[in-house]
This record gives sequence, C-alpha cells and structure tokens, in this order.
Amino acid sequence: MNFALVPYTEIDGQMNFKNSRIKELFSRMQADHTDGVVYCHEYIKSPEEFLRYVRRSDVRLYFMFVDKEMVGWTILDRIEGRVAFGSFCYFSSFWGKETVWASRKIVETLFSIKDQNEVPLLDLLVGFVATWNKHAIMHLTACGWLSLGILPSAVWNPKEKKSEPAMCFYCERGGQ
Repeated sequence: MNFALVPYTEIDGQMNFKNSRIKELFSRMQADHTDGVVYCHEYIKSPEEFLRYVRRSDVRLYFMFVDKEMVGWTILDRIEGRVAFGSFCYFSSFWGKETVWASRKIVETLFSIKDQNEVPLLDLLVGFVATWNKHAIMHLTACGWLSLGILPSAVWNPKEKKSEPAMCFYCERGGQ
C-alpha cells in the first residue's frame, strides 16, 4: 500500500484544495456520524464552521491518502513549541482496514517534518479521547500511543451539551 499525507496549504496564493472539498470533509463526518465523536468542538457544527476552523493560522490540516484514495484527515492544533494536539478521522469506507498502519504512517510522517535548519518541528503529539470511546482508545493503544490517565471534563460532548472525562494519550518522536 502507498501512503501520502498531504498538507492543506497555500501555493502561489491559492489553497491546494478548494473550499468545497474542505466542506465535503465535514459533510462526510456527518454522514459517518463521527462529527462530535472524532472532533469534539462545540463551535464546529457545520461545513462552513469547519472551513473557518481549518483556515486558522494555528491549525494544520492534512489529507490522508492510501493508494491515491482519500481515506480521511488529521488535524494538528494547539501547537506550542514542539508539541501539538492531534486528531485523526477515517472515512467509513476505510474503517476496519489498515487504520493502525495508516495512523502509524501519519505519526511517522508528522515527526519527519523539519524546518529550514533541518530541525524536527514536532517532538510530541497529544490527544484526548472521551472515556466512552473504547474503539478510539483501543486504536491509539494499538498504534503505540501511551496514556497519562483520565482527565475530568477534558472533552466537550456536543450531543449531551456537557464536558466529559477523557483519556490523555501522547506519542513521542522516536518512541513509537
């Protein structure tokens, strides 16, 4: 299988993916019922809000391709120094396939990105997973992420309109 992680970025004054394609990502999440599960932000309720969010300067969106088919996306946000929070979302057409392999490739690729001085941009990825999301907890564990434990009120549940406890996971460059 061939894997590619393509950043959503500006090239020559133009974004490399059209706005309609970005909005389609959120619509696919809604169709797969992963909105509010994978990405729990109370202020992202529509494709337009998702587009505004991923266009922020402190957010990095990457498209995941396996054998030239887009199978999902990953977002880095709350980037501070060489630490970033990460979220993965696979489309239902890819569920049950090589998601552990793909997630490991994502992390490997993100940790390989270097600045102009050849210094890695990231040393640590962090993620929160609602404690009821057993599938995601098992997935991150299978991918080699380590848990720091449960944090109270760490994620927002938009359907329940309340904060909920979450497992705090991390993955360190060189440690996967």
